[in-house]
Amino acid sequence: MLKLGHINYSNCLPVHGRFPEQGPPSGNALIPSAPTQLLCPQPLDMLTGEARVGLPAALATSVTLLNIIMQQRLGIQPSCGWFEQESVDPFAHGFDAALYIGDVAYRRRSRQGVRAYDFAAIRREWTGLPFVFALWQTTAGPEQDGELKQLVGKLAAGLRELYRRAAQVGEIEHGTPFNFLEP
Repeated sequence: MLKLGHINYSNCLPVHGRFPEQGPPSGNALIPSAPTQLLCPQPLDMLTGEARVGLPAALATSVTLLNIIMQQRLGIQPSCGWFEQESVDPFAHGFDAALYIGDVAYRRRSRQGVRAYDFAAIRREWTGLPFVFALWQTTAGPEQDGELKQLVGKLAAGLRELYRRAAQVGEIEHGTPFNFLEP
């Protein structure tokens, strides 16, 4: 049995298609998961003021792209700091700009008096090249090649269906049609 991890973000829709609502193909499992957890070998209240906390590399792709565009394209050397994108207004805390990721970015882009920039689109305009934010990996061995090929076929079919229904899915998810670039 192949297990497909699913984070409940709209950017997973092109990959997972209708699996979350209809279930995965027979012989596969869709495993919902939260995109973050805090791990600590001791109780959090036992940490001292000098505690070093590792930040997830999952954000590294977007943060790296932001830094490349700011520094190399715009000639800006930003001073970055972390904020909780779900609950904190970064502008009220002195930030001049803020990077939002995932579904929060979709919800925040229509904020009054604030401009939204799509860094992948800026990079494509600047370099003529697309940007890959993530990739798929598997620990399945060659003995599962047949299962993997079937799953990839189902995922590709789901992606094609999503492109046909992009406006409808966007309306359902965010109240505005999605605008996907077809592969």
